[in-house]
Amino acid sequence: MLLNLVSNAYEALPMGRGPITISTGVVQADAEYLARTYFREELPEGPYSYLEVADKGSGMDEATLARLFDPFFNTRFTGRGLGMAAVLGTVRGHKGAVRARSQPGEGTCVRVLLPWMDHPAVHPGLSSRPLADGQRRGILVADDDPTVLDVVRTALEGAG
Repeated sequence: MLLNLVSNAYEALPMGRGPITISTGVVQADAEYLARTYFREELPEGPYSYLEVADKGSGMDEATLARLFDPFFNTRFTGRGLGMAAVLGTVRGHKGAVRARSQPGEGTCVRVLLPWMDHPAVHPGLSSRPLADGQRRGILVADDDPTVLDVVRTALEGAG
């Protein structure tokens, strides 16, 4: 999600130059706040975690903003346009919503809202019990970029 949002923000900047702001936090969303989001399909009021990406790029008019999540819709490059549709799929899969604001010439701000939890999620198939001596658990990381693999390997090994 973050990669798609930042890529869109970057492409909106003139010559790829300008600020892109990434913010996270928790917002208390009431019915009025949720009414101003996309794909709010009966979301309950309450706290939501958010990921927000804002740029000072070209911005969008109302007609363009209305098509933001249309697959293959793109104002820049032919053959692109699945990024925001992918964001939508992830948001829907996690019972969230998206709030997007934009003005031509003033930039765009996209805020992804996901249900907030005050406790960690527990997968029913995973155990939180410690491993016996000699037992190991593994993490599979798949990427076609060797640099990404090296960074992830270093981070995981550093965390034990």
